[in-house]
Amino acid sequence: MRNTRTYSEQRQAAYFRAARDFWKIAAQTLDDVQNDVELASENTVRWAITTSAKSANIANDLAQSGHDECIASTRAVSDNVRARRIHSDAITAFNKRVNERGEVDLDDVLDQVQRERRERV
Repeated sequence: MRNTRTYSEQRQAAYFRAARDFWKIAAQTLDDVQNDVELASENTVRWAITTSAKSANIANDLAQSGHDECIASTRAVSDNVRARRIHSDAITAFNKRVNERGEVDLDDVLDQVQRERRERV
């Protein structure tokens, strides 16, 4: 059977697939920080935030590259939105776990991460 999609559509599908995989990795990074020792460690919390953010940024870049290829179908956009939502839910759950543990000031860690990011630029 012959492929009826254009090369642009095939590249877009590949970009979107990769983006969804990276959003999954970003969510998984946060979801894996579960036990009290991890949640009480400022270094672990910072690592989880920065590692997840790196994966999410790669996902966003891949998704943008997919959109640059051609007009995306509603289904493709919907699949990407669902993957982003899973990552967003993971962020919310992670923040809740850290705050409930109460040993790491999440706002301080986020401020440090932002400062470090600005210094690198």
